[in-house]
Amino acid sequence: MKRTTKGHEAARRGKRVAIFATAILLVLLSIQSANAQKLRLEIGEKLPESYLKKQKKNHLLAIHPSHYSPFFETKIDGVVYAIAFDKETKEIWYIQTSDEQFVTKDGFRVDKEIEIKGSAILIYPYWDVYGPRTKDGWWPVVGHIVGPSKDFFTNWKPDEKRTVAIDAFVKSRYLRPYRDDGKTGDGNGSSAP
Repeated sequence: MKRTTKGHEAARRGKRVAIFATAILLVLLSIQSANAQKLRLEIGEKLPESYLKKQKKNHLLAIHPSHYSPFFETKIDGVVYAIAFDKETKEIWYIQTSDEQFVTKDGFRVDKEIEIKGSAILIYPYWDVYGPRTKDGWWPVVGHIVGPSKDFFTNWKPDEKRTVAIDAFVKSRYLRPYRDDGKTGDGNGSSAP
């Protein structure tokens, strides 16, 4: 009888240890998962390994007219982002979203129409046209310098106001505009990232 009691006690202890170990494992996995979701969407941030694994081999994203970088798409807080990074340093170089769920601190979102002056736009030849940078550092993409829209943007006088729709939002290490006065900035007093 003593053997049975000791055997039962050992079995119970074993079950408790297994349950405890499983609970610890679940807690660690949930912490790791929560940390993975806390990616800061900022240029220069180093990517955690969990995000690097999302990058599909040989998939590159054009992040500038003459530069392609490895990238992945991920969903954070219900918004889909394309994130390009430097292959060597694993630092974020470019972030883009055209997800309609995304909203800036200014209340801007994709497809919203905004009125801006010609002096506030930033034109990258053969690439995109950007509106003024938002309070939280996003550049709204309001057009592209190709095809029929080219004249709409290149003939825009500095004091002329026009209404444009936002196509997407971007943060980029390459987005460092130069105004006519030689200073960096977007023409509205904010400096480049």
